[in-house]
Amino acid sequence: YLQTQVRHPLLPPRASVGDLQEIRLLVLGCTHSLEVNQASLFLNQRVSQVALERDVNGIVVAGDLIAGRAHGYAEKGNLVGGAGYTEQEEFAAWQHSAILRDVFNQRFHSAWQSMKRPRRMKADVLRELILRCLPTYYYTPGNHDEWVKWSAFQALDKFDYEVRKKLGHHIHQELNRVGILTQVRVGPLVNQRIIRLEKKWKKDEKKT
Repeated sequence: YLQTQVRHPLLPPRASVGDLQEIRLLVLGCTHSLEVNQASLFLNQRVSQVALERDVNGIVVAGDLIAGRAHGYAEKGNLVGGAGYTEQEEFAAWQHSAILRDVFNQRFHSAWQSMKRPRRMKADVLRELILRCLPTYYYTPGNHDEWVKWSAFQALDKFDYEVRKKLGHHIHQELNRVGILTQVRVGPLVNQRIIRLEKKWKKDEKKT
């Protein structure tokens, strides 16, 4: 699924060495929040560790952030507490914002220590620091997420709102906790780093 659905533009045929830039992506899919068999320990702990170990620039979640409720999922006992779409999207936002939070914390404190822990920073310096510590998070709805469309709701709309709010709130808290005085608006910076992609299904090419 990831090999067929995740694409990136190829380099120009005559790209020189100076045109090249290394981008490291951690790619996930089918995380199925609030499904009883979700690999929650891996998602809650290991993913952020891998992101830090590999020093990734971006995290790509290629669909199915929630389990959904179609095809008798709740009736078959596949959902924690028979969770509805709102609960699933809120829990997914908590899990995924926690990944970004953990990566941000580690990078931010390492960078802040190297700067000798300043309590005051120019706004542009702090903005650049926050953006440097946050990987870009790309996500796209999968078919489990889009089952909600049958009830005329936008897929992952609640998730999108909650993941941005939770991450922004955490960054504000962390800046306050270490005593950094700033007037920088965190929300626009978070919005730069959380990007929703609309998927375009790739049809299998006929072999010639």
